[in-house]
Parts: sequence; C-alpha cells; structure tokens
Amino acid sequence: IVLAAAAIATTVARFARPADVAAVTRWAAVGILIPLVWLTWRDSHAYADKDTLYRTTLARNADSWLAHNNLAALLLEQQPPNATDALSHARDAVRLAPDQPSTHFNLGLALEASGDAAGAIEEYRRTLERTSEAERKSARVALVHDRLATVLRAAGRLEESAAEAEGIKPSLHPG
Repeated sequence: IVLAAAAIATTVARFARPADVAAVTRWAAVGILIPLVWLTWRDSHAYADKDTLYRTTLARNADSWLAHNNLAALLLEQQPPNATDALSHARDAVRLAPDQPSTHFNLGLALEASGDAAGAIEEYRRTLERTSEAERKSARVALVHDRLATVLRAAGRLEESAAEAEGIKPSLHPG
C-alpha cells in the first residue's frame, strides 16, 4: 500500500497541474480505500468468534496443527464438552506436531473426556516427556500432573496417583 501510494503521489506531482493535485489525490484515496473496505468486510466473518476463526483457518489450511489444537481445547471447554469432535482435532494436532507438549495434553484431555483413561494417562505422560527443563516448574505443567493424578486415582491406581500428586507440590510452590 505504501509503495502504491508513493507511486501515485510521485506520478500526480510530476504530471498534474498544482490545482488538480488535491482532486486527483482524493480520487486515488477513494480508489484505494473502497477495495480495502470491501476486503475487510468480506473477511471479517472469519473473526466472529474463536470457533469460526479456527474452522476458517482449517478450511484454508487443513494442516494447521495450532488451529486443530486450539479448536480441540475450545470444544472441550463447551458445556457439555464435544469430546468426539475434540478427539478428532486433537489427534490431527498430534499427527501434525508430535513434539509439541500442548498437542499431547489436549489429546489427553479429549481421551479423558471420551472415557479412555488408559489413553489419557499415556498422553499426559507424553506431555511431560516433551516438556522442556525450563517449563517443568510452570503452573501449566502442574496442571498436567494434576490431570494425570486425577485419572490415575479414578482408575484405582492410588499409589501412582499419590506419587504424581506429590510431584505437583514443587511445581506450584517453587523454592
């Protein structure tokens, strides 16, 4: 836009009479603004809400792991959670970005919501395996430990659950 505006301004200054410069500049501005306003209006629906944004992104780029991951999380936040659709998107996110801890965490949440405790436990552990040393003391990692402890407790694996819960304390209260 800046390059086009500079080219128009240079051309007008070089070839137009000084009295016509203002009129030509106004018409050039209108000629540039009308298409920009139309393009903005045409694409603004894609930003209506998070669900629409992620689905529009996936319609334009089906291999966006981040859009799959964020949509899975959003679907799990709904009341009631849409576990089936979330599970599909979480699996796609893991397929596209297997080294990202957040993709495994969301897959674990989706599996947990779907009633697959064993799968959720496995994904929560994969999340922790892929977490960097710098992130290990974060509240987000403490949430992974908490979910893992909860699923282990629900599966009757009380000793593992207690050990996992103990691992949460240093993360929540460092030092």
